[in-house]
This record gives sequence, structure tokens and C-alpha cells, in this order.
Amino acid sequence: MDLYAKGHNPHAIVEKMGMPRTSVYTDLGVIKRQARTNLDTWIEKELPLEYQNLYHNTRALLVGSWDIINDEHSSDRSVNNALNVVLDCCHFLRDLLADGTDIVGGVKMYLENQERVRALKYENNQHIEAIQRDKRNSQAIF
Repeated sequence: MDLYAKGHNPHAIVEKMGMPRTSVYTDLGVIKRQARTNLDTWIEKELPLEYQNLYHNTRALLVGSWDIINDEHSSDRSVNNALNVVLDCCHFLRDLLADGTDIVGGVKMYLENQERVRALKYENNQHIEAIQRDKRNSQAIF
């Protein structure tokens, strides 16, 4: 299999390994059938689950982003960043629902935006705490 994976054809494998030609062709046939079965299983069972996970995780990013956008205490910067996440999510969902071919890109988009939303929530909480501190300090003065 190593030689085949490195681009050698069956004839070259027979020459290099000194094995009977029928053994090499039989072994490669078994490996190809196993690979096909594994691929079919993955496509039928795993891929739909991956799409479902991407869809639900992207929806969760949208909810978190809209929470930041609609929070009256959110800074303009946080709102702007959250709007960018919403746009990314909407574009990805459109692509996923239209043709669904980019699972790797979807995972990457989710992970990047998940971190962005987490950072925005932290930043937003810091902003709210600063506003509350300012209110307490101004009330203490009077």
C-alpha cells in the first residue's frame, strides 16, 4: 500500500516487491473495496451529522452575535464586530444550504467566529462593568 500511495502502479510494485502479480492486484482490489465502503459509510452516516452540527453551531453564533448587537450597553466596536460575524454566518449558511460542499471551510469559519463572539462577549461585559462602575462612582460623589 505504501508504494501505491506514493504513486507506483501495480506493475512497479510487482517489480519492487518481487511478489506475484495476482497477489498485488488482489491486495489492491481489497484495499480499494474497503476504501469505497468506508467512503460510502462516511457519506451516508457521518456527513449528514457534520452538516447538522455546522448548521446548528452557525445558528448559535448568530444568536450570540444578535445578543451583542441588541444589548444597549454594547460598544459601537462590539456591535460592528458582531455585525461582521452575522454577515459571515449568513454567507456561510447560504452556501451550506445552496450546495453544501465546503465542510472544511465551514468548520474553519465556525471556529474563527466562535472565538470572535467569545471575545466580543468578554469585551462587552468589560464595557458594561465600566459603565456600572462609573454610575456607582458618580452616585457616591453626590
